[in-house]
Amino acid sequence: TLVYAGLSHGESETLYKMFEEFGVEEEEEDLTDEYVSMIYLKLPIEYNVNFFNLFGLDRWEELKTFFKNIKWRRGNKNFKLTLYFTGNPDIQFVLLTDSDRVINKAIDTIEYQVDNIILQLQSISINDIKRISYRFDIGRYRWVIDEIIDSEKQVYQYINSRWLKV
Repeated sequence: TLVYAGLSHGESETLYKMFEEFGVEEEEEDLTDEYVSMIYLKLPIEYNVNFFNLFGLDRWEELKTFFKNIKWRRGNKNFKLTLYFTGNPDIQFVLLTDSDRVINKAIDTIEYQVDNIILQLQSISINDIKRISYRFDIGRYRWVIDEIIDSEKQVYQYINSRWLKV
């Protein structure tokens, strides 16, 4: 699934072609005041140690460069990127930034989250996790868990050193 706003025809076409072998469902949305461009990309590939073998390292590098170039062309305006990987659990990375340096760091470090996610899943005492959503913490320059959703659609956030339903 590819949802976007604020992309040129050429940019949306390039992104579409990168994923057409997966049978892309494409939708263009209206812009909001929050950002000048937005990309939501839901991949039918589980984010785990096999992701880069299945997806291909060359294609991953091409995708990272594409996102960085889009942000660079937008200047100091907000760009929102969501990468959603289906699996068990689903993994979502969300970034909203107006900084080229932040998006470069965030995009480059996604690939190193595989091992962290495995360790985090072992340490979380929530049963039947359906989705983990990460956001890029600009102050610490790292991906952090924003929320966890279980199979009953209960939402949890890490508050005061504990996972609490919100």
